[in-house]
Amino acid sequence: MPYEKSFVFLGLLPNIHKIISTLYIEIPGVYVQPDKSYLCVIDNIEGTIINDSSEKLKIKLSNPTKATAKVKLFSELSDDCVKPLQENALWNCMVVTLQPGENKILEFKKHP
Repeated sequence: MPYEKSFVFLGLLPNIHKIISTLYIEIPGVYVQPDKSYLCVIDNIEGTIINDSSEKLKIKLSNPTKATAKVKLFSELSDDCVKPLQENALWNCMVVTLQPGENKILEFKKHP
C-alpha cells in the first residue's frame, strides 16, 4: 500500500530535522581548551598553535580551500568540560569566517 510508506516517511520527518539541526548546532568546526593547550580542528580548515605561554594560547586558523569557510569555534577551560553541555549550548558560539587562502590569529586566556 503506497499510503503506508508515505505515513512512515512523514512520521520520521520531525526526527530527521532534529538530527540535522543537532549536528549543525552541537558540533563545532574548531574546539579549543586553552588551559590544556588543546586544539582540535574538525572542519576543512587548518589550525596551528603558534604561541603557548602561561597566560594565553595563540592559534592560527587557515583556509587552504578555494571556498569561503564559515566555522563555529567553541572554547572552554578544562574544568568546564566535565559538565555536560545544555541543549543548544553552541547556538551563539563564535563563528570564524575565512576567505580562500586567508589566515586568522586568535588568542585565548588560560585562566578565567
